[in-house]
Amino acid sequence: MRHFEHFEHFDEQSERRYFVLKGKVYSSDNLIPTLATEIAKGIGSPFFTIDMANNDAGELRLIEIGDRQVSDIKEWPAQRLVQILNLL
Repeated sequence: MRHFEHFEHFDEQSERRYFVLKGKVYSSDNLIPTLATEIAKGIGSPFFTIDMANNDAGELRLIEIGDRQVSDIKEWPAQRLVQILNLL
């Protein structure tokens, strides 16, 4: 059985969603952390989301990898997301 070693608090205002299409990470503002790119390399799905946020110490953490079934566009302008989806 696995257990948690510690609990982290997150800055809710720092949470960001990244869309990954065919292995390339996209952001709403073209700022993509290296960690998001590294995570994307390990996922075989052609289209998914990566949610990340900073903890209280300012360290970037993975929050969730999603298959888009319940994902909203969060901070993304709808037109920006449409541009990326048109790459399919």
